[in-house]
Amino acid sequence: MDTQAIRAQMPTLVHGHVPSNVRSFKFNIFDGQPKVSTLG
Repeated sequence: MDTQAIRAQMPTLVHGHVPSNVRSFKFNIFDGQPKVSTLG
């Protein structure tokens, strides 16, 4: 998988797929790779 492409698309994907539950998601950057963790 191309991590660069993922990093570039991740913000758009999150805003597109998580319209109301944005606060339920938290971004954590590990080794330069974005990880999405569900909270609550």
